[in-house]
Amino acid sequence: MEAVVRPPSIVVVAARPVTFFRTCLVDAVAGAVGRAAVRVLRRQGYRVEVAKRATCCGQPAWNSGFAAEAARVAQATLDALEGGDGLICTPSGSCATMIRLYWPQMFRLAGNEAAAARAERLATRVVEFSELAARGPA
Repeated sequence: MEAVVRPPSIVVVAARPVTFFRTCLVDAVAGAVGRAAVRVLRRQGYRVEVAKRATCCGQPAWNSGFAAEAARVAQATLDALEGGDGLICTPSGSCATMIRLYWPQMFRLAGNEAAAARAERLATRVVEFSELAARGPA
């Protein structure tokens, strides 16, 4: 009988914190994608907290030319993601790009300079899931 070869266990000394933003699309129609991403990150040694109050980045309204409406939708997500100092991971490249590149502009166009400044600070912490997974163990 052949011996079963098992992969080595990952030993985590100090897990890096990651806030997981599951996005409105994943939340609404592809929940398994979000759950699988969280499992992968945890197996890599990250301490994952799902941002339950984060709902939408505002991209659908923004892409349709509605900056004020997009900012209103995104405000709750900005509030939910702002706490902590670890990375913010999302399984959507378009949502990551929206937050990193367009949130400051969106909030300014909506007349909310304070939120724009907060968004600029937050943007430096946002990574798309594949970027973080490719880094390997925490």
